[in-house]
Amino acid sequence: MTNHTHETETISLLERTATSIMVDTMIAQSGGFMYSWNFAPHVRWEVTTADPRSNKVVVRYQSRIYWIHKPWLTWRVLEKNAYNHLHELSNNLE
Repeated sequence: MTNHTHETETISLLERTATSIMVDTMIAQSGGFMYSWNFAPHVRWEVTTADPRSNKVVVRYQSRIYWIHKPWLTWRVLEKNAYNHLHELSNNLE
């Protein structure tokens, strides 16, 4: 695709307790490759533990693509590439 893009990432803290935290990220792209302004990847991270002193933590990762305007023929290819990229990012947790 491209090596450089212009993007704005919005990070929102939705919930924070002694045993869990939930964070949303939304990425708005404005250049770098064709149709980059037409979609916005959205990722939600949830980190939960049974006890604040516990060393056992569960991480839940959810992603979705929001379309601002779907290109008629190419949206399926763009969506597949975007989901593959989001999946690669989630694999970095291991």
